[in-house]
Amino acid sequence: MNIWNRERKNYKQYLDEPVPLELEKRLDEIIKICPIQTHENGKVQIYKTTQDDLDTKELLSESVFKNHKGHNEIAPITAPLVYFCCQAIGEDFDKLHAGIIGGAMMTETLNAGYDFSFIGCTVDPSDKIVKRINAHLHKKYGITHKVARPFLALCIGKGIEEKPAFTKLHTLQNGRSIRYHSDINTTDSKPQILFVKKS
Repeated sequence: MNIWNRERKNYKQYLDEPVPLELEKRLDEIIKICPIQTHENGKVQIYKTTQDDLDTKELLSESVFKNHKGHNEIAPITAPLVYFCCQAIGEDFDKLHAGIIGGAMMTETLNAGYDFSFIGCTVDPSDKIVKRINAHLHKKYGITHKVARPFLALCIGKGIEEKPAFTKLHTLQNGRSIRYHSDINTTDSKPQILFVKKS
């Protein structure tokens, strides 16, 4: 598949269909071998979640991933495979490292015929929520250090494209409902980012 024959969309919601294990393994390998900058800043830490990790996805998404209107981003909940980018507390955020890895993962994902979303709309959670997130990661992933909030979710699966709609509700495992929008902005023109010398 030639990924450049179609415009990439940042899907807001995903079908509940598993990602093939071989694609998942390739994405894991990309994270391990992707080039990164050598500097003294902290490196991004990536926490992988699959369809079996709905509790992790819901905790992080409900607490952190929201847009400027207060709507939750549910791509990190509904995507079958999500990699959450975090930073250890006390270290600088290395968004460049996350972007390099995410770009390589996006190319591999699209080449395999699946969709990929960068979800970076976040809010600062309270100290209580950060403690809950750390307790959860300590238990589930066996870490002993503390992390700040996740700052980026890399979502993989089959995206759902819906017609623009009003606010919708998504019900979590605990019975609570969160508000979200599933529209993908394909109407606004993209900013010019490539400039070439005049001839």
